[in-house]
Amino acid sequence: MRGVKHSHSLILLGLWALACTESSAPTLVINSLALAQGDTDCSAGFHPVSTTEVAMLHLALAHPDRDPHEQTLNIDPASRSVRVENIPSGDDWDLRLTGFLSQAAYDEGTYSWLGRRQGINISADQNTGAGVLLLRVEALQCSRGPLSQGITLSQSTRLNDGRVLITGGVETFSSGDCDNCRWGIASRKTWLYNPVTGGFEDAAPLPNARVGHATVLLADGRVALLGGSNRVRLGGTWGVDLGDAGLRDSVLIWNPESDRWSEINAAWSKRAFHTLSRVSPTVLVAAGGFAEEGRVHADLVRFQIIDDTVRVDAIIPLGCPRVGHQAFTFDDQLILWGGTRCEGDEALAPEHWSIGAGLQVSSADRWGSEANLHFASSVELRRGTFMILGGSLRRDGVLQTPNRENSFYYLASSQSHVRAPMLPEGTQNLLGSAVRLSGGRRAMIAGGFADPGLNTPREGYSIFEDEGERFMQAQQLPGMSGSINLAAAGQNQAILFGGAKACSGCDGGLELLSGAAVYASAEDH
Repeated sequence: MRGVKHSHSLILLGLWALACTESSAPTLVINSLALAQGDTDCSAGFHPVSTTEVAMLHLALAHPDRDPHEQTLNIDPASRSVRVENIPSGDDWDLRLTGFLSQAAYDEGTYSWLGRRQGINISADQNTGAGVLLLRVEALQCSRGPLSQGITLSQSTRLNDGRVLITGGVETFSSGDCDNCRWGIASRKTWLYNPVTGGFEDAAPLPNARVGHATVLLADGRVALLGGSNRVRLGGTWGVDLGDAGLRDSVLIWNPESDRWSEINAAWSKRAFHTLSRVSPTVLVAAGGFAEEGRVHADLVRFQIIDDTVRVDAIIPLGCPRVGHQAFTFDDQLILWGGTRCEGDEALAPEHWSIGAGLQVSSADRWGSEANLHFASSVELRRGTFMILGGSLRRDGVLQTPNRENSFYYLASSQSHVRAPMLPEGTQNLLGSAVRLSGGRRAMIAGGFADPGLNTPREGYSIFEDEGERFMQAQQLPGMSGSINLAAAGQNQAILFGGAKACSGCDGGLELLSGAAVYASAEDH
C-alpha cells in the first residue's frame, strides 16, 4: 500500500492487549487523544494530536518466526478507542499501523498515516500495552512539543531502539571580538527524542559544555563523544573558527541503561569540528578538526574503547589538514572528503584509510577546488554512493558564499566524483543538515545559512529522489531556520530540531530556536 501527501497532522495512539483469562486471546484497544492544531510554527508550544480525520485503520503484525497477522478496523471519529479482537500473543512483534481517509482510499491502497514500532510483546495472560505514533506520510509536521530551550549546532545519535540522543551545541550568543561575528557559547544540555511518543525528554547533562564535538554509536549500544570546545566564533572573516576558545581533552561515554556519562582523559582528543567514525565493531577513528592556537589537525587517530578505557592504536598523518570535512565508511574503509586546508588553498582529493592498506589519496582522475567543500552535509544513497550537499568553498583563506552547484556524488568503489543535480533555490547553505530516507532512495536537506557571515538563516528544505535524480521544489520549514539538526529516528522518521533566526535586537544578531518537526517517510530508512 502506498502513501500520499496531505495536510499536516500527527496522531498518538495507545495500544493495549487485554486478556480476561489465561486461555483467552488478547484484545487490542487503541485509544486516541485530543484535537490537533495547525503546524505553521513548531516553536509555538505543545501540539496535541487527533484521530478525527481517520476513517479506517489497518493493523499488521509481523515476526520472522511466526505467521503474520492483519486486521482492518473501522474507526468512529467521535470515539476515543477501537477494540481489536483475537490478536496473537508472543514477544518481539513488528507492528505496522496505517490510517485511511475513507473506504475508497483503503480500496485503492492509499494510506495517509503510518505508525511503526518494533519489539511489541503481547501476552495471553496479562495486560500489556504499547504506544504508536501515527504520522502523516510524506509530510512535515510539528513534534508533540519543542525542546526545553533553544539550541543549535548540537550532535545527534540514533540509538538501537530508534530513539535519538541529542548532545551539546550552542545555547546562547554573545557579541564577538571581530567585525560581523559573535560567540556561540557551548551547552551541557542533552535530550532524548522518542519516536513512539513524538516528544523530547531531558537526559543526563554533559560533564562539561561542548560545541563542535562528534559522537558515534558503539557496538554495545553506548554512545562515545569526543572533542569539542567551550565556545565557537561564528561569522566574520573566517565563518567558523575557535579564536581563543578552550578545547576539551576528554572522551565521554554515555550508558543508555543508567543515563550516565563517564569521562576519560585523552589529550589527543583536543579537536573540534572533526569527524568520528566507527569502521568496525571495535575500531574508531577521529580525523582532522580545529586544534589549538588557530591550527588545524592533519592526522587521524585510530583507537578503541574497551569498557571505560580508551586505547590509542595509531596516529596517522594526513596529506593536508582537514576541518569541516565529511567522513564516509565503505566496507572496511574510512573516506575523508573536502575541508582541506593545504598551503596555497590547494585542494587534496579524498583520502581512503583502512587497517590493511593504510592511507591512500583517491585515484580519481580529476579533482579540483570546486569540490573541496567545507561545512557541508552528506548522506549515503545506494551502498557506496555518497551525496555531498551544500557547504562552502574556501579561497584566499576565506569561505565563499554557498551556491547551488555545491552538490556532488562520490562513488567509493571507483574512487570518482561527479556533479549531482543543482540544489533548489533557497537551499544552498553553509552548516546545513541532511538525512537519508527510504533506504537511500531519497534524502532530505534543510536549514543552514545563506552567507559565510552567518547572518541570513535558511528557512527551507527539499527532498532529493535518487531514481529520478531530482530535487523537489524547496518548501518552507514550519517556524524553523538556521543550523537545525536533522536525524533519522525510529523506523521511518526524520526529526528536525533547534536552529536560529535573525534578530536585530539580540546578542550576536541571532535568536536560538527550540522548535521541532517530524517527517514521516512512507518507506523505512
